[in-house]
Amino acid sequence: MHSFKFSSLFLLIAVSSVAYAAKTCNVLDYGGVADNATDIGLAIIKAHADCVSGATTTDPADTVLLVPPGTYLLKTFVYFEHPKYFTIEIDGDLNLVFDPALRGNMFLFDRCDHLVWKGNGTIHGHGDLWRPNNNLDAYPNRPRLLRFQNCNNTDISGVTLHNSPMFHVVIIGNDNVAHDMKIIADHIGATDGFDVLGNNNYVHDVSVENGDECVTLKSPTNGFVAENIQCHYSAGCNIGSFGKDATGVSIQNVYYRNVTQNDGDAGIMLKSFSSSQGVVKNITYVDFTFVR
Repeated sequence: MHSFKFSSLFLLIAVSSVAYAAKTCNVLDYGGVADNATDIGLAIIKAHADCVSGATTTDPADTVLLVPPGTYLLKTFVYFEHPKYFTIEIDGDLNLVFDPALRGNMFLFDRCDHLVWKGNGTIHGHGDLWRPNNNLDAYPNRPRLLRFQNCNNTDISGVTLHNSPMFHVVIIGNDNVAHDMKIIADHIGATDGFDVLGNNNYVHDVSVENGDECVTLKSPTNGFVAENIQCHYSAGCNIGSFGKDATGVSIQNVYYRNVTQNDGDAGIMLKSFSSSQGVVKNITYVDFTFVR
């Protein structure tokens, strides 16, 4: 009798394990080659279309789009419209090709929901090629790396972003979190680390080295927490900027805690014009350290 009960329990566990095993969509099975020559962007798009989009669960951990360790070349914009309920894991090194025709966002997630972005890899933007002799006007429409557009409940972590041609991470939406990430860029303008707007977003345990914004808020924002932030050579954790003709500006209920600014140009700025209209209120800064 005891033997029968043990066998039944074992069978139940085995069946449950099979039912909830993660589905892995490896880009190497969809045309990806770790040769730093073949376009990995096309393989990522194909893996999503042929493998990820057929997933039926609502847990992002159940479906993983995987870029395994290796060195890849990124030549194509990766655009996902309304992606949801999956994980994209970047464990390889992605090198952005220098192509003056590229503009926009190399990774754009449009209207995403319950998406996880993570990994141990690095995306190399090779921004110095787009800014010859530190000239920011040489390629004014140069690409950005990572944008979450009108996204909710997104978890962004892990992947290192290195020297984007322009901004590194833009997050627009509600209830998103970015954490445990490192951004390293040249000490020059237009290299923003994290630009965030929306409601109830959270950024924590990140490090940004650049020459512009560290972790910065845009309008409209209602409810934002940033803590355990390391800024190096940056222009600080700011609010704005708002355009000369900006109306309806609304930023409120903001909390920054435990921020270290190392060798930066500024610590905190509200960047506006006298003609801008709106409200900025209930802003709290706690435990800021400035190091020279």
